[in-house]
Formats: sequence, structure tokens, C-alpha cells
Amino acid sequence: MQAQVDKFTVSQCVLGLPVLYPIEIFIKTQETKLRASLGRHIIQKKKEIYSSIKTTILQKMAPGYKRAAEVRGDGCMERMDAIITETIEDLKNHMFSEAKLEALKMFNDLKLYIIKTLESELMNSVERFLSQTSKISLMDVSREIEELERLSQQLSD
Repeated sequence: MQAQVDKFTVSQCVLGLPVLYPIEIFIKTQETKLRASLGRHIIQKKKEIYSSIKTTILQKMAPGYKRAAEVRGDGCMERMDAIITETIEDLKNHMFSEAKLEALKMFNDLKLYIIKTLESELMNSVERFLSQTSKISLMDVSREIEELERLSQQLSD
């Protein structure tokens, strides 16, 4: 996921105008900052996703652990072991499926967050970019055009 985020770019050097080069640098800088921020968020969410599997399994196993903890007397270790084993056998298909579904849901939420963040943040950068392009005055080449027209007229005479 991080590799895909790193490959993404809005700026494709489409403009090619030297006058707009600073704005292109601005957008690339914004992308770099956004990638770094998303990278930290992705790492944190991955930790949460991986720990959610353990948490879901612990929650499902809690009643079995509680029953096993209440066992006292001779042979309690064997009975505890039997209770834990029975709980695992009863819950294993459902418990692991639920843990997997929870992790997949969290992963999907992370993907949606990344898409939404990329869209909104980069749209803001592009809007700032577009607002700046209207302020940039392009070079005045009217004199050169007149000169070319005059020279073209001389050649045709």
C-alpha cells in the first residue's frame, strides 16, 4: 500500500513552461509532505490491524479462559486444559473468520481514508496552483511577433 502511495503523483510535467516551474515544485513538495504523513498513518493503522486479530480472538476466548480460571482442586490443570481446548474447538472456525473479517474491514477503511485524503489534499494543492497561474504574467512577445510579421512581409515583397 505504501509503495502505491509513493508512486502516485499529480504533477506529470505537463506544463513544460519555465515560468510555471516554481508552482510545479510547490505541488511536488505538497505531494512529498502528504506521502510522509500518509506513511506514518499507514504504519500506525497496520499495527492496529495486526493487533485487532489478537484482540478479536482474546475476546472470543475470554469466557473459556474465565471458566478455566474458576477450576480448583485435584487435576485442575487437566480440566483447565480440556476447557481451553474445548473452547478453541467450538470457536475456531467462527473466531478466526471474524478476526479476518475485522482485519479486512479495517484494511478497507484504511484504503478509503488514503483515497479520500489524497483527493482532498491534492485537490487543495491543485486549486492553489490554479489560483497562482492566473497571477503569473507570461512573457510579452508582441514585439517579437511584430518583428516576425515585418520580416515575413519583407520576404514576400
